[in-house]
Amino acid sequence: MSQETNGADIGETTITREVNPRVGRPGALAVGAIAAALVISTAGCASGAESAQLGTTEVDTSASASTAQTVGQGMGRGLGRGSGQGAGQGSPLGSEPAGTLTPEMESQLIFLASEEQLAHDLYVLAYNTYGIQTFSNISRSETRHFQVANQVLALYGLPSQTQMGTPGEFADAQLQATYDALAERVLTSAEEAAAVGVLVEQTDIADLQAAVAMAPPTDVAAVLSNLLRASKQHLAAFQKLEQPEESIEVEATTNKNQSKIKIDVDPNSPATNYKVKVQKRVDGKWKTKKIRRTKGVKDTRTINVGAGTYRVKVPAQDGFEKAVSDAVQLSR
Repeated sequence: MSQETNGADIGETTITREVNPRVGRPGALAVGAIAAALVISTAGCASGAESAQLGTTEVDTSASASTAQTVGQGMGRGLGRGSGQGAGQGSPLGSEPAGTLTPEMESQLIFLASEEQLAHDLYVLAYNTYGIQTFSNISRSETRHFQVANQVLALYGLPSQTQMGTPGEFADAQLQATYDALAERVLTSAEEAAAVGVLVEQTDIADLQAAVAMAPPTDVAAVLSNLLRASKQHLAAFQKLEQPEESIEVEATTNKNQSKIKIDVDPNSPATNYKVKVQKRVDGKWKTKKIRRTKGVKDTRTINVGAGTYRVKVPAQDGFEKAVSDAVQLSR
């Protein structure tokens, strides 16, 4: 087999693919640019501008029959509404291809599908570990992207899979190594998981842009544009999540005769008073009885309520995480 080198648009990283002379096109990529860019950076957080400085490496992605099948490995839970959905309404794909693909474009489309799968599995892992809804939402989106990518492959007669398997399990050794390295980072902390999300989406965006630049047929170009737009939204969500929110504290006490709740929220925010919820313990559950805002530069408030057990909850706001006070008892 002869070799051709395709430079991934991630710093100086390059990817080596072997060309199968029997079919006259590059074989299915085992990993794609995401593996080349990410597997070499496993110690510490690589995000933002760092993703453009991941060094120089060369990844051997030889073609094989099992390689194409790895596109379809890697999921079983956490699908939500994304399960079973295809391109959805308004799909740009018709019953016949809108044109022809170059060998380079065929190879690019195959590894784009593998990137969607790898991203999905990492986000499912992050959601199962930290319970952060952003990871769940985006993992469902990646499921739909994977399905649409496979519809493109099937339409153009390329190897595809219509279902994913067990999360985090891949038939291809290089893809498995990439997942394992990134999964280790995901499990380090929620912030590191968000940083992995940023890097994955930045890589995906670069690869989608490279595919668009190949001037594919109109139906493929439309799909790529949709995926590119979604990946940019994912990137923005992870970048926001990557920045740890500031801590907030709320204290609830009672006045001398235990008839009122005195609320004090820190840090003080002279520009904006905090929204607070006064909740009462009823039948073993906390039920919101009053919603108020703190007053003054010290962000305090005194609330008159009846007898019972209460707490004060401050919803997430103004860049702060939510906070809940200890319970207090009022006698009248």
